[in-house]
Amino acid sequence: MATCCGRIVGGRYHPVIPWIRNPEARIAQGNKEHGELEMQTGFNIDTDQPVRRMPGLQVNDISDVLGAEIIGLDVTNDAVEAEWDRIQALLRNRHVLVFRNQELTEAGLEKFARRFGDLERSVTQRADGTIAPPVHMITNLDAEGKPSRTPYVNSNYFWHSDRAFFPTGSAMVLLYGVEMPPGGGGDTQFANMILAYEGLSDADKALVANLRVLHSFEHMRETLMKRPLSELERSVAPPPSLHPLVRTDPVTGRKSLLLGMYACEIDGMPRDEGRALLKRLEEHATRPDFVYTHRWQERDFIIWDNLCLMHRALPNFEMDKHRRIMMRCGVTSTAIIR
Repeated sequence: MATCCGRIVGGRYHPVIPWIRNPEARIAQGNKEHGELEMQTGFNIDTDQPVRRMPGLQVNDISDVLGAEIIGLDVTNDAVEAEWDRIQALLRNRHVLVFRNQELTEAGLEKFARRFGDLERSVTQRADGTIAPPVHMITNLDAEGKPSRTPYVNSNYFWHSDRAFFPTGSAMVLLYGVEMPPGGGGDTQFANMILAYEGLSDADKALVANLRVLHSFEHMRETLMKRPLSELERSVAPPPSLHPLVRTDPVTGRKSLLLGMYACEIDGMPRDEGRALLKRLEEHATRPDFVYTHRWQERDFIIWDNLCLMHRALPNFEMDKHRRIMMRCGVTSTAIIR
């Protein structure tokens, strides 16, 4: 899915495709027990408060694995403030929230996202040569703005935790369906990495307890997208980050696995052996009993706790015929991953 520039007119996204002189140049935590920093991302909440009691709203679990839907709340209305503590508690407990029947603009998404914290900056260069702004579009369009099976950016079709190559990662991600394929498809899958850790054998828990994994933006780009980073991307992307394979939630103390497409090697382990272990663990973590598949409805708006999940988009639609346009932004975590 390509990150493109454009605008929304009449509910439809219209990309602005630049004239590119040289086609070859188109890019191309915890608390004091679990760490030294405190999380500052809007999740400092009482997880014991009653999260299902929202007068006038309908709240339903959407799977046994994770997720809840909220029906009857307009996230662009200032009245959302009255439900804010419950929204945060529900997010902490269910990890993914689906707000049905929303009408969002870029400004509306940004306003809602800033309630949780500062917005992250992108490091991905778009087809027009610029770095995407904090609120941007994720699409299945190629560099010419046409639906494609090989979009300009395709990395979101692989399991990942956003910005794992940063020292802090993303605290949360917000995604709005602007335009979905007719007849369905373009689903989004979420893997609960807390359940994945808890589902490990005792032997595997002991094996991974003290392992550290190197996460690299450049590794992802070269292995999945088959093109190097541009000079501009190199100037804004951080160097690879070394993180614990098992990280601890600074609020709840629960452990989860940190895996995905940025993970390139295990510190102190031969590369082939490390990658084989990472592959085995990812296959375990993405078993059906740890995964929820979201089948998008018109005007769905999803937010999720990025620090305990992996996710990916599914190419289960005619990508070269139909457009899938999503509006996205992320909230920065201020705590080093522990």
